[in-house]
Formats: sequence, C-alpha cells, structure tokens
Amino acid sequence: MSFSVGILGASGYTGAELIRLVINHPKLKITALSADRKAGLSLSEVFPHLSFHNLPELVKIDQIDFSKLDLCFCALPHQTSQAVIKKLPNNLKVIDLSADFRLSDPEEYKRWYGSTHIAKDLQREFVYGLTEFYRDKIISARLVAGTGCNAAAGQYALRPLIESKVIDLENIIIDHENEKIRMNQKQYDNQQLIDTQKTQINKYKNMEMLFTDERKKLMENISLNEKNVDDIVNALRKQHLDVVKSLKEELKESKKNDID
Repeated sequence: MSFSVGILGASGYTGAELIRLVINHPKLKITALSADRKAGLSLSEVFPHLSFHNLPELVKIDQIDFSKLDLCFCALPHQTSQAVIKKLPNNLKVIDLSADFRLSDPEEYKRWYGSTHIAKDLQREFVYGLTEFYRDKIISARLVAGTGCNAAAGQYALRPLIESKVIDLENIIIDHENEKIRMNQKQYDNQQLIDTQKTQINKYKNMEMLFTDERKKLMENISLNEKNVDDIVNALRKQHLDVVKSLKEELKESKKNDID
C-alpha cells in the first residue's frame, strides 16, 4: 500500500530535496507537484537529475485535487506558506517546511518575523517536527512543522548532555557555522551565509532569531523547572554577548597596534 503525496513549491531547493527523498520511500508516491513560475513544465526541465523518474508535471496550486492526497509537503517561503495551508482541506495531513508554524505563540511569531500570523488557529495545532524528541506527538498529528536547522542542531547536541547532567548550565555557547546554501537571491548576492568559495565566514542575522520558542523547546521534557529554563536561555544570551564584546575589543586593540 502506498500513500499519495503532494509537494507544494517543488521547483525550489527544498522541493528538489523533498522529491529526491520521497521517490525512494517504499510507501510514498508523488502524485502532485506545484510550482508558480514554472507551472506547465516537466520536472526534468527544471531538475535534469530527476528526469529518470516518472513524476507528474508541475502545476499551480489551485490545479491540484487535494481530496486525492494523503499527505502534503509545503516547501513554500515564510508567510506564503501560512496563506496556502489555511485554505487546504481540514482533514489533510500537512508537513510544513517554512518557519510559519514552528512557533506556537502568535506574538512570538510577530516579534521575530515582523508580521501578524494569519492562521493563528492552525499555528497552535502544529506539532514540532523533531522526531527524535517528539515522535509520539508527530505520529498522531495532522499538522507538523519542520524544524529550523540551527535550532535542531542545538537540540541534538545539548539535550543528551543536559539530561545526563554532565555540563554546566550557566556556561553554554552554541557556535553555528553553516556551509553556504543558496537560500534566496538576496542572501546569495550579499554573501550573508558562509562563503565556501572564498573560505571566509560571514555573519548571518547576528544576535537575531536565537532565543525564540524554538530555542526553548530545547529544554522541554528534560525535567528542568521554569527557572532552570530561563537561566539557560539567559546564559546563552549572556555568553553570546560576551563573545561578541570580546571580539570587538580584540579588533579594536588589533587596529590600535597596527596604527602604532
């Protein structure tokens, strides 16, 4: 028995990776692929490396019959995703890979993403999709939110250490260094991610997006009280600030020495 799967935003980087993974799953069959500007093209015209698979033509979202799908992956940009998912059938299982449903608190979403969430009722229904720690909830969920890469990496690294009580909770530093990936044209052109071609590291949203609900999920189910959670989050913020301050002071001293 196979389950019918649709992928929205199939012509993007995330969409291509989804297709590559799903076509090798023994119980999933891709029956619908959407793309906006590339609607009407065959997938092989967009991604030649996938041309050897029998896949449907790219269409616009409103051309898909969602009643025939068992599962829908949404690989659309932030904000676009919530507008689309809000209109999907309320009995359809959805896995969203944008940031739109990672935060359960609408006010937190507005604070970090700068806009009001337009699907607040669904926002509270989504389950955080980190299977290693939320598997039981995910199994029974209709709506699942894909995790942020940095938040997930932090949880993989720290949760076992915190659970085992082998690290100092007041002295935690998370240093994320990511290989440059073409997220969108603006980020790519401005070299805001790590530039592997020039072997240099460039900052990306420094001091932003670090301590949201997604970070706090790091502490869930680890037998820590609320004070411990707040202490760890504050320690992370303090340590990051200290590191940045230290670096700035070192740079100033270095410039001074160069002048001297």
